Amino acid sequence: MDNVIYATTRLFYHCTEDQLEMAKNNVKVNLLTSLDTTDKVCEDIGRQVTCYGRRMHPQELIERIDAVDQRALNNCAQRFFYDRDIAIAAIGPIFEMMDYTWYRQRTFWRRY
Repeated sequence: MDNVIYATTRLFYHCTEDQLEMAKNNVKVNLLTSLDTTDKVCEDIGRQVTCYGRRMHPQELIERIDAVDQRALNNCAQRFFYDRDIAIAAIGPIFEMMDYTWYRQRTFWRRY
C-alpha cells in the first residue's frame, strides 16, 4: 500500500513535461486503436453516452487530452488525492499492515 501511495504522489507532483507528453500520446494511441472493431466502437459509444450524455468525436477527445498540462495534473491531485481519506482493502494476514492513519498521512507528507 505504501508503494501505491508513493507512486501516485510521485505521479502527481514529480511528473516532468516529457513524461506527461509521453502519457498523453499513449492515451491517444490507446483511444484510437480501441476503435478498430464494431463491438469496441459500440462499447465506446455506450460509455460516452453514460459518462457525458452524448457521443464525442475522437478529435474532441484528443483535444481534451492535449489540454492536460502540469497545472491540470496538480489541480487534480489537490482535488482528489492531497489530504483525502483513502479506502484500504486487504485479504490474508494483515498483521504487518500499518494502521489507517499511517497510510492516510502519506497522502500529504510525500507531496514535497
